Amino acid sequence: MFDSVYETFNSEKDNSVCLNIPKNDFLFSYESVSKSTAADFVNNYFKEKGREGIPKVKDVSIDNNVVQLYVDVDLSESEKPINVPDSLNIRGYDHNRTR
Repeated sequence: MFDSVYETFNSEKDNSVCLNIPKNDFLFSYESVSKSTAADFVNNYFKEKGREGIPKVKDVSIDNNVVQLYVDVDLSESEKPINVPDSLNIRGYDHNRTR
């Protein structure tokens, strides 16, 4: 189902995206088109595609058998540096351990 999604961006500076999904594909997995089903779809879509940011559905519409999901993406969390511990500094790790 995610392969049939077409993404439209307003601009590079805008953190919003419109996801266009064929209505039949959307209704194959969901009983109806609503903000709650759209939110579930968008969260699963972002996880499946490995997209950064936290999506929030602004609006949902149906136009000519296409479900349009208007989504704001919060990138504030993804822009923070990630602190990964250095494996050499983990306590209790013995480099010279013999078996």
